[in-house]
Amino acid sequence: MGPMTAMTPMERAKKPKDSGDPKRPMSAYFLWLNASRNSIKAEHPGISITEISKRAGEMWRDLGKEQKEEWDGKAREAKKDYEVAMREYRESGGGSSAPSKKGIQKVFRPLHFFHILLRCCLKKKAARLDFAKRHRKDSQTIRNKILWSDETKIELFGLNAKCHVWRKPGTIPTVKHGGGSIMLWGCFSAAGTGRLVRIEEKINGTKYKEILDENLLQSTKDLRLGRRFTFQQDNDPKHTAKTTQEWLRDKSLNVLEPDRTSLERPENSCATTLPIQPDRA
Repeated sequence: MGPMTAMTPMERAKKPKDSGDPKRPMSAYFLWLNASRNSIKAEHPGISITEISKRAGEMWRDLGKEQKEEWDGKAREAKKDYEVAMREYRESGGGSSAPSKKGIQKVFRPLHFFHILLRCCLKKKAARLDFAKRHRKDSQTIRNKILWSDETKIELFGLNAKCHVWRKPGTIPTVKHGGGSIMLWGCFSAAGTGRLVRIEEKINGTKYKEILDENLLQSTKDLRLGRRFTFQQDNDPKHTAKTTQEWLRDKSLNVLEPDRTSLERPENSCATTLPIQPDRA
């Protein structure tokens, strides 16, 4: 047995993946091109591949509607035959049912770019699923009585949202620009938006209780939610602080505290669509 030699990239490219794998169907244009290529070569001896492609494109554009529909029908039939052949091929044990690592990366790369894929631990996934199941059958009347609330930080330059980037290991992150920010508390319901409050100092349980005392009940009056409404807040430490819980009990409020991170906030839509910039006029 001789020594093993590494295969060059050209040899790997030429090596067929699976001889029994059904060939993918071609479009109507390429079906027509395969049938017309020899006639183009016969009419123009010695023509280059580039010229063949150029002349074929011109001929395809000049082709009549009925002829194109005929080739479209052939392409549809070829696609159906391919699907049947591929199904039989996989049922017979051919091919690989599991996608390759490169194939998965190719699909995930644009999703990472648009921040669609975010990591979430199993504990939070289970809590969110449980919350959804518990409130799945809530009527629209019940949902209309919920007052949603949260805090958000709006940056002067850029957004304070989670930002995922690709970078080499060991890269030191730096901040190029500053400009300040503001902290807001807001609430909304199905009837509309409640009060939006700017928070001037660091917020804790005591400060949060003051915000609720001055703005929560007034927002419910403005939105005409009545006395039997449900107040929503997430499990932030200042929301679960002793002073906050005592205030909520004193007011006899029904509180909805989902076991998950903060919900989509109306203030964030403002931060996204209306970035704050100084008036330079």
